[in-house]
Amino acid sequence: MDINSIPAFAQIIANYGFPALITFYLLVRLEKRLENINNATEELVKTIKELKNP
Repeated sequence: MDINSIPAFAQIIANYGFPALITFYLLVRLEKRLENINNATEELVKTIKELKNP
């Protein structure tokens, strides 16, 4: 890689690397919240079934 290709390489990183990193970070955070919602929904279903069939 010569000195003239470094700005082009930096532009590629800026255009694709940063948005990909942010997307990955947000998906990891969202996964934890979705898991909590899923657990709460499963618990709610169990509770409703118990109330229907005492």
